[in-house]
Amino acid sequence: MNDVLARFAELSAVESLLLRATLLLAGAWLVHALLRWSNPRWRMLLWRAAMVGLLLLPLADASLPQFEIGIEIPSPPAMEVPSPPQEAIDVAAPVRILTGCLLWR
Repeated sequence: MNDVLARFAELSAVESLLLRATLLLAGAWLVHALLRWSNPRWRMLLWRAAMVGLLLLPLADASLPQFEIGIEIPSPPAMEVPSPPQEAIDVAAPVRILTGCLLWR
């Protein structure tokens, strides 16, 4: 999820504007589908509002302040794995290879 948000943060102004316009039109199509059986005037009002929204997107992008929120994700704490006692390690154990298997004695 963080990779997706990081990609959105790296978009240029034109790409960001195109993404917002696409989301606005997709929302308009969704509402249009919901208004299919209602009065056609509502659908006309919807598309007029969508076109006004598309015209206002660049103006809103230029006039509204840009907020940058830095969220640091803490790294997980380092886990210390206890080492086995030296008496338990038998370094000189012979190895016997039988049909591709490794057997420790």
